[in-house]
Amino acid sequence: MEKIIKKIESQNIKREIKEILSVLCWSVPKFTSKYIIDTSDRDVPDHEIKTCQEKIKQQLRRDTTPKEKLVPLLNFLKATEEYSKLIIDNKIPKFEPLTGLFSDYAIILREESNPINRKVLEVAAAYALAIGTAWGFNIVPIYTSDDYEKRYIVIWEGDVGHNCGSGTWGPAMCEVAESHFGSLFVDSAEHVFDTTLRCIDEVIGYSNGALILSGRRYANDDSNNYPSLKYLVKLSKNTENKWELNEEEFLSKKYL
Repeated sequence: MEKIIKKIESQNIKREIKEILSVLCWSVPKFTSKYIIDTSDRDVPDHEIKTCQEKIKQQLRRDTTPKEKLVPLLNFLKATEEYSKLIIDNKIPKFEPLTGLFSDYAIILREESNPINRKVLEVAAAYALAIGTAWGFNIVPIYTSDDYEKRYIVIWEGDVGHNCGSGTWGPAMCEVAESHFGSLFVDSAEHVFDTTLRCIDEVIGYSNGALILSGRRYANDDSNNYPSLKYLVKLSKNTENKWELNEEEFLSKKYL
């Protein structure tokens, strides 16, 4: 249960950061530049600023970024003069934290700006939240302009069945298809989606029949909350129409 709470807390911190940046009309590069310059006790060269920009951009994008790395970013943002002015002008929107439960449904749809993705989430998020806790939705189109049927893979993290126990949370997925009449529906699902990864860092996409993910596995000496071996994996469907490992590539070992 503690792991699930931490995952959702991290998700909410990222959402709050992005919401504040939107109200301030700040891009991520603008924010990260200000962050590294204002928190450094020396002049920061351009190449370090660019490195920091990329690092923080990745942290805000990945579902696996721990809370400890995000809290300093949020605290810095709330300490800026620009944020203080928003408070004075009463322009801070009311932030609605996600809980992982079905009450999140309206928030998830409201925050999705892409109209196609929103239609897919109308189906997929309802399904995911109806069978357990769910957060961190990723949508991957698996069709080309020549395909007759439009299909989407939707991957999320959650705890199917609300088991709320150590080791019960992980990735789940469903495939959303478009009917002949244009309506979307859940065509298939894998509640325990065996990606061969302990956690997914990034859903890269779909190419030549393969779903491409990057994420981490445990090394022999890793702690339970920090798998350090980073892999790129490609999954494809077997003869039973189930996704399985087709190809993998070791990328690096991430140290604490």
